[in-house]
Parts: sequence; structure tokens; C-alpha cells
Amino acid sequence: MLMSKDKIILDAGLISILSRSSFDNFTVLKLRDAYLKESDSNIISKVEARRFVYENLLRLLKKGLLKRIDTEDKRKTKYLKTEKFHKTNFASDKKSNYVDKTDEQSKQIKVCLKISLKSLNGTNQKCCFVSVSQKSIKVYILNSPK
Repeated sequence: MLMSKDKIILDAGLISILSRSSFDNFTVLKLRDAYLKESDSNIISKVEARRFVYENLLRLLKKGLLKRIDTEDKRKTKYLKTEKFHKTNFASDKKSNYVDKTDEQSKQIKVCLKISLKSLNGTNQKCCFVSVSQKSIKVYILNSPK
């Protein structure tokens, strides 16, 4: 049995939204939109935000903190906070925050670009663009026209 002294680690933005007494009986998309608004950022896409929110909802469901009310249209499935939710202490996990992940990616991109630009210094090549995925950062380089 989960006592009030137990803590659940959760994203700070999700804690802020779900802790509001007015935020209950919600869909994944409603929580996603609130999360995007809360983070006040265009850094992540709606698809990424939905996946992130849904993964966290599943964790809360498994712990009995939320109840799912299924409908025929899965997009309209509702989630309700349980009594257990209200007795739980939440702790922020800054590592799970999407914005923090994106900030780390930004730092990696800057380092990668600095290295690439230093290696291009004095050559006829120019840096064309950067491709970022969850697993890698790639700098594409083109030769300058002669």
C-alpha cells in the first residue's frame, strides 16, 4: 500500500498540471496540450509530447494513481485521479523533463559544430546543415563551388 511518505518521481511540468484540482477526467491529448503550454516551448513536437505524456500516464496507471475509462474511440479515453493519487508525494525528475533533454542536445550540437567549423577553417568546404535524432547528431558538409 502506498503511503503519503512515498514519493513518485515525475516530470516537473506533469506534476504541476496533474496537481491542479481542476485537472481531472482528462484525455491524453488534453494533458499533452497542457504540457506543451506549461513548458511554453516549441522545442518538441506534438507527437513527441504525446508519447512522453502517454508513457508517464502508463506509469501512473500501473501504480494505481490513475483510473482509465475506455471508450470505443481510443482518442477519447479518459483518465481520472484516484484517492491514491491524492495521497502521493511527487518529486521532480529534471532528467525526465523534455526541455532538459533538448537543452543537452543543443549543447551537443554546438560542440559538434565548433569541431566541424575548426576542421573546415582554411578549406573550400562549407557546413551545410545539421541533422539531429535521438541517437546521433550529424553535420553534413558540402564542397564550395570552384
